[in-house]
Amino acid sequence: MADALIKLLGEKRVEKITVPEIVAAAGVGRTTWFRCFGSKYEAVVWRLTRLYSAWAAEGDRGTVFPPIESYREFLAYNYKIRKLLLALYGAGLKGAVEEAIMSLVPASTDRYLARLYGGAVFGPLDEWIEGGMSDTPARVFTATHDALPKLK
Repeated sequence: MADALIKLLGEKRVEKITVPEIVAAAGVGRTTWFRCFGSKYEAVVWRLTRLYSAWAAEGDRGTVFPPIESYREFLAYNYKIRKLLLALYGAGLKGAVEEAIMSLVPASTDRYLARLYGGAVFGPLDEWIEGGMSDTPARVFTATHDALPKLK
């Protein structure tokens, strides 16, 4: 259902997409939609969280946090899904990307540290997506990673 919604985002604005359209595209009933999701936003967050979790599990990474240890690969993965990310931003759903990233911070992490980690990952990614992802993942990594020692 979330994939059907994302596909429909390529055809029309998110506020114009109806639940009947989503469930018809997904081949399920309205009850199934409402059993799983409370909103279109929630469906998008769910899908992104699954994508990021699958990426983290691939190659036994475990997690993207702390971010610096797998940041280069995380940027490369986001570049692979750039059509999706650009579509979400075009639909005004950038908050869903941030929420999906924050959901990957281990629950046991102190709330301030969780925000630091989440912000460290989301901030540059947000800037990159806002700019149309025209830079390469290597450029984003170099600009962010290499600047870290200068911040001390």
